[in-house]
Amino acid sequence: MERDESAPAPALRAVIDEVRAEEHDVDWARVEAKLFDEHGNVRGGRPPTVRSGRAAAIGAGLALAAAFAIALISPTRAVDDSGKTAVTVTRPALVQDDGRPLQVGDRVLGGAWLKSSGRIGIRLEPGTIATVVDTGERVHLALESGAVVADVVPVPGGEPFAVDVAGKRVAVHGTRLRIALVNGNVEVAVSEGSAVVGAPRGKGRTEGTIVPAGNVGSFGATSSVVANQELASHLVDDALTAKPQPAPTTVALSPAPTTTMPVIVPAPKHAPPAPAPHPEVAPPPAPKLGLTADQLNAPLASFAAKIGHCAPSVFENTLTLDIAADGKAELVGEDPGLDSPMRACVRGELARITFPTAEASTTVKRYVKFTGK
Repeated sequence: MERDESAPAPALRAVIDEVRAEEHDVDWARVEAKLFDEHGNVRGGRPPTVRSGRAAAIGAGLALAAAFAIALISPTRAVDDSGKTAVTVTRPALVQDDGRPLQVGDRVLGGAWLKSSGRIGIRLEPGTIATVVDTGERVHLALESGAVVADVVPVPGGEPFAVDVAGKRVAVHGTRLRIALVNGNVEVAVSEGSAVVGAPRGKGRTEGTIVPAGNVGSFGATSSVVANQELASHLVDDALTAKPQPAPTTVALSPAPTTTMPVIVPAPKHAPPAPAPHPEVAPPPAPKLGLTADQLNAPLASFAAKIGHCAPSVFENTLTLDIAADGKAELVGEDPGLDSPMRACVRGELARITFPTAEASTTVKRYVKFTGK
């Protein structure tokens, strides 16, 4: 079969040769197969008209070749379809204060300071044992004993730090907090931000009870969250600002030389005047503290059990109690609101509960479930 002399195959091939010279990583055999048929003619080319002439045919062929070449050397097209490209995502590393990286499964002992790319600072208090569960988008520890104090930079919509302890998960978005295991209970103190205490949900978002800033929560057989800014700041901020103390320096003292004759020192003729005593400065008074979580657990559990009959049917609510320093409690808030008979019943049962006395008043938020009459 004769070659179509009107088709500008040499011009197309010249364009290909020029693009080849630029060393693009292109499958040129595939390019030529797309441009030419087995007889060397341009695929899909239109036969030249009398008006266009040979020059127009060459121009159309060059434009077609340029379009094919640009499309084929484009980064979005020049992809090897035989396999998928693996994308490596760099994740922030978790390291100790000496720079040693930590891996999943490593156990860390108390006294260590950990950090993760400037976004999380963690201190393990003395006597603490924790295991690294994850060091990726979420720094995840499992607490076996002791306490962990952390300063976490906020991450919108994420949970950059979580601790699993005693069957619960404490997760934060951006918080300064302390998580401790005390007599089987999980205690959470928050000085800034907030924390969520709930059941472990794998990689999913944690849902449960919120411990806001300035509160201390205790989670065990019963749960309570107590507003106490002074105590929360003391537990969290003091631990985060503490620095490792250097080992004491031991100085060896040479024994005093022994003599056979007593040394007599004559008394001075005029005794120097005694220095004037400095006035004593009284230390500032310690802040007055309210009830601790341990002191509240028993009376709150008794209160929750006694008010079950106050609702005509099953009903859930969060009650806010104000406990005075003398141990007398008052109902100051309900979410959602109670009707008058239910409120009167709750206040009556609350008056029968005895709370310990303290130096200051205590505000408590308590989730309750009315069982119905």
